[in-house]
Amino acid sequence: TGRILAEYAARDGRVRVFSTSRRGVSAARNTAMDAAKGKYLFFVDPDDWVAPGYFTRMTALMDESGADFAICAYAETADGSEGAVARPFNGCYCFLTPEGVEEGLVARFAGYSFGDVRKWYSGKPLFSGREMAFAYRCAYRRDLAADLRFDTSLELNEDAIFNVRYLLRCRKTVSLDIPLYFARKRPGGAVETITRDAPRYCGNKLKLLAARKAADRESGGRIGRFFADDPPGTRWRRYFRRDRPCGPGHSGRQRTLRGGLPDARHDVYRGRGLQ
Repeated sequence: TGRILAEYAARDGRVRVFSTSRRGVSAARNTAMDAAKGKYLFFVDPDDWVAPGYFTRMTALMDESGADFAICAYAETADGSEGAVARPFNGCYCFLTPEGVEEGLVARFAGYSFGDVRKWYSGKPLFSGREMAFAYRCAYRRDLAADLRFDTSLELNEDAIFNVRYLLRCRKTVSLDIPLYFARKRPGGAVETITRDAPRYCGNKLKLLAARKAADRESGGRIGRFFADDPPGTRWRRYFRRDRPCGPGHSGRQRTLRGGLPDARHDVYRGRGLQ
């Protein structure tokens, strides 16, 4: 709370408190980045906490290795539950060259493609080979992120766009496979509220796709190849056919994926898919 923060600021001159008047997590992070003076940047979400030594261990690792980015494992807790569930690493996070960072991390953080959605409708995990690119549990060099900011128009996944743009500037990344960050999952939190509101969720999804395209243009096309898995002009035509009626009260014919699977776009725009 504001009172507790004020008490910390009164005791330690290194603590500075800023208010963003409930403008969202991206505005809060951007305000902190504007005011930051240190060598590294960290972000801790509301209600989360970190293990003792989290900041010193992460910065020491970056200092010793000369890395531009560090990430640690994390654990999730839920209100009303005891203990925490560790979320182990999903592959390698240590890369020693810009090419390695791009192929190893940017490819996983860039978001899923239409090909991933097709696999999901076939019963395969949507994020197989992909990963949620949370900004928490990460450490960044402030000088490398100097002109980067979080997109305040996005309500979800804003950290994925930020991370992809930042990682494209990195030469080396390191990791600690120890859960030093603890993320609290609350009923009625932002993620649950937004994903249950179909118009709001799909509106954010469209903004996210536009932001990803803008990041791809900014990078000179270095991101697009990770989510554009079909040749231009054939993305939809190759996978759909008109072969059955839409049903009672509807004219025309319903589109289905080859093999009889539902049209992914049909479900997404009606708020039933990708929840």
